[in-house]
Amino acid sequence: MFEDLLYSLPALLLAGAAQCWLLTSIARRVAPKLGIVDKPDGKRKVHSEPTPLMGGVAIYLTFLLVSLEVWCLQPKWLTADSRMLQHASVLFLSGGLFCLLGLWDDRFGMRPSRKLTGQIVASLPFVLFGIRIEEFSGLGMVIDLGLLGIPVTLFWLVACSNLINLMDGLDGLAASISLVVSLTISVLAIFAHLSGVAGLNLILVGVLAGFLMHNWNPAKIFMGDSGSLTLGFLIGAFSLEASFKTAAGLTFVPLLVLLSIPMFDTSMAIVRRKLNGRGIGEADRQHFHHCLRDLGLSTRQSVLVIA
Repeated sequence: MFEDLLYSLPALLLAGAAQCWLLTSIARRVAPKLGIVDKPDGKRKVHSEPTPLMGGVAIYLTFLLVSLEVWCLQPKWLTADSRMLQHASVLFLSGGLFCLLGLWDDRFGMRPSRKLTGQIVASLPFVLFGIRIEEFSGLGMVIDLGLLGIPVTLFWLVACSNLINLMDGLDGLAASISLVVSLTISVLAIFAHLSGVAGLNLILVGVLAGFLMHNWNPAKIFMGDSGSLTLGFLIGAFSLEASFKTAAGLTFVPLLVLLSIPMFDTSMAIVRRKLNGRGIGEADRQHFHHCLRDLGLSTRQSVLVIA
């Protein structure tokens, strides 16, 4: 089964990259007509002209489209992973809700409290009908969470979505982080004999590579919240899928290491804003990537250092 998956690897990556490049090209032209653009403010935003914000829509639609194409043309590696197959529909449903939530925020703006509520609602289909954290294990102990597994899983998914969202401050940064994490999840899933999780993450790697052709500095389009929130959710959801059959949750260890930079950056942002009497959702220019820029690194160099 994994021989089939590895044999299909170039096709998965190429299909994701080519189709995302095409759909992103279309999004670049559609977004300004719909008024979904990010306008420079001369302060925190460093781009010089209004930039389309519908990259996230192109990412999600390509990921969905290529997954359906593979399902129709070569379903062996997906159908072999029966648990992933059962959860695929709610995965795409919650992912679509995150994409719509982010798109609404990109176009009209949302209060942080309403945005947080929307993220919880978007996560519910996957939490209720997909996978949720039911126990913690380690050091020879197992803690059964019972019904507490629902809020714990909600917290994990919402936290992941916000981690990627808050790191989306430089051209190509959020996409590069997501690509590295997705590639790692696919490798871990292969070792755990989860062909469905591995295949879907390899598709996502190709999709992000195609998007980066438009988003690499100088970016012609941004993914916006429709992309960063969706990618964060997918990373959180796939990490749960990949860790389901591993002993003591070992899969979480490299993922936590990979996410340590956005986790640290987010934690410091919350503390910093509280100490300065500002709202947690209020933006500033003191994130890690901003500090690298202030040290003299270019946008590309900053992204590569973090990636």
